[in-house]
Amino acid sequence: MMAKQNTRGKTILLVDDDASVRATIGLFFKRAGFAVTTAKDAAEARACLAADHHDLLLLDLVLPGMGGLDLIVAIRQTHAALPVVILTGHASLTTAVEALRLGVRDYVFKPVHLEQLLGRIEDILHERDAERRQREILAELKSLVGRWEALETECQTQFTDQTPTATDHLLQRGPFRLDLLARRATIDGRALNITATSFDYLATLALHAPDAIAPEVLLWESQGYTESHLRAHEMVRWRIHSLRRAVETEPSNPRFILTVRGVGYRLAV
Repeated sequence: MMAKQNTRGKTILLVDDDASVRATIGLFFKRAGFAVTTAKDAAEARACLAADHHDLLLLDLVLPGMGGLDLIVAIRQTHAALPVVILTGHASLTTAVEALRLGVRDYVFKPVHLEQLLGRIEDILHERDAERRQREILAELKSLVGRWEALETECQTQFTDQTPTATDHLLQRGPFRLDLLARRATIDGRALNITATSFDYLATLALHAPDAIAPEVLLWESQGYTESHLRAHEMVRWRIHSLRRAVETEPSNPRFILTVRGVGYRLAV
């Protein structure tokens, strides 16, 4: 059994009143590389959430005392972004609709197919990491815009007869010029016809230039994906191939986007 993404350090809180379910699912996910905390009811679950960080809540709907849906309502004030996957052997349309209304990411029926559950949880955590990366990029762009606007205001105040120029959003590396706000790239003044993802890869290479960057780092910084070195290499390779076709005069004999054997890729500028 191989996990699709790096799960080391990811923590699941498993809440189920059935000890055999906790033992079986808990052992399976530990072998898959997760850290697993278990709780038999809502009270124990709330105590675990208060004590430690968890990346995902795997929750049985039917619990002694406070039920699963009520537990979700109770924890949303302090754990609004925590992904929740419901386990249930007592499905109904009403509970399914209510679970979706509360932001539950998936609804899994017992008996559980463990490999399918693993795949879905990895997808959810992968999506969460990608969403976090997108938020970070958006925050960086907003910061750049804010600095640009502040500089413009300052220049207008001090030099009312001059037009301010801000270039924080421009990245120049050799013949490459990248506009991080407009998301446009040129080489020797010629516009590059590349996709948004290819632009992100070129920007990452440019930021690290002329140093080489490992495939897993390139994948994370460009797309927000966390993968093993081998898996990242496979995912990045065709992105580099596509970028070379847009940038290089002879893609099979690249001048700028070079492969560094045993390390990764670099932008030669």
